[in-house]
Amino acid sequence: MSRLSRKALVGDLTKAELVAALPVNTFTRSLRNMRWSNILEIVQVQPDHVQDMLHHANEVKKRAKQEQHDHKAERMRFADARCHKLARQKEREEMAGGTERGSEPRNLARYLALPSEDEVKACHKAFLAATSNEALAMSICVICAWELMKYEGETHILLDIPNIRKHLTPNKSEAHPAHRLWEGMLLLDHYMEGEGSQASAW
Repeated sequence: MSRLSRKALVGDLTKAELVAALPVNTFTRSLRNMRWSNILEIVQVQPDHVQDMLHHANEVKKRAKQEQHDHKAERMRFADARCHKLARQKEREEMAGGTERGSEPRNLARYLALPSEDEVKACHKAFLAATSNEALAMSICVICAWELMKYEGETHILLDIPNIRKHLTPNKSEAHPAHRLWEGMLLLDHYMEGEGSQASAW
């Protein structure tokens, strides 16, 4: 049997994502301390439907990364536009001289002048706020398994969410042997914090 590369077998999936994508008990022990060469040997002998699951998980991750890249680019464009807006607003205020618009001729002395130190600081502050690690932090939703911008969601104590069991408990007819259930619900338990009634997740 030919040896395929990691890229060909699992794409960009991490060990944690690999475990989440494959049926339970595919691996007899934790992947954390396993070499990638050993992991790939196990993956390579999996049946076609398991290989399809891996391919799907990798495609989902690629789409999520592209959306993240597009979202970051959009935020940077927004920050740049905000910097220009603040600079124009500051310039209009200085040209107005604190009086009502039209009450006095505009001061054109600053036309095409370089921004002041305060304007530059305001631009830098707006840019850093929109592109900081905190603003661009990512989290994984334990319900849909999507990696999204952290500000798009919140951390909750799972059992305090109204009707969570009603919506996330699979019917017996829909249950699959590969489903990994937590408290009878289909959740991505790798990203939970705490245990029992105090377990929380994003």
